[in-house]
Amino acid sequence: MTDLQEIIDDTVGRIRTTYIPHMQADLAKEEFNKLRRRGTTPTSALAVVVYGEAGVGKSATALSWMREFPVKRGTPCDVRPVAYARLTGGRCTYRSVAMELLNAFEDPVPPPSRMNTRELINLVITRIREQKTEFIFLDECELLVSPENHRVNHETAQWIKSVLNDSPCPFGFLGTPPVLDVVSSTDSLERRIDDKIEFSSYDWLKRDHRNEFRSVLATFDTLLAPLEPAGL
Repeated sequence: MTDLQEIIDDTVGRIRTTYIPHMQADLAKEEFNKLRRRGTTPTSALAVVVYGEAGVGKSATALSWMREFPVKRGTPCDVRPVAYARLTGGRCTYRSVAMELLNAFEDPVPPPSRMNTRELINLVITRIREQKTEFIFLDECELLVSPENHRVNHETAQWIKSVLNDSPCPFGFLGTPPVLDVVSSTDSLERRIDDKIEFSSYDWLKRDHRNEFRSVLATFDTLLAPLEPAGL
């Protein structure tokens, strides 16, 4: 029983940690690389949007690409080529977004509550420059849209736009489809978007989607070894 349980635990562990890329993953990574290499100028686009329903692989793609640029620990601070921040539930204010961005830089000291919008922007930009960051992901951006009235938190969207204006590196905005409402909430933010890449769910009526989904099932079937293959 112990041996079987170990096999099951090992199999489940492999399945949980296996990254199966979405059909659009390569396109998204190409865009990340393009923006990272190009950097930012006053006239260049500063962000890409990757959107799709929950569970299609947006975050997994971002984290997979991020692993190509590991953090280099050092003094007086780390070198963090790519940073990843995830918004959490509740009302997303510009201060809560700033806190998540600072957490992505493992900022040990929370900013004083008296900091105004400009001071918070300056602190985020300082961390970006200190850690030589070349790209930042902001995930779960749909939380900037109220689920009750579907309105965008314009104050926070404007604050993010201000960060983009001063940022020495591009951003990747990830989220479910309401993230499109966020980036289109102001013309100045919309103009900063270089591309919008949809991670769509599989459509069984489309041949290429069927073939792709079959390859996903085949991958899971392989991961079931040494258990009996399920013939997926």
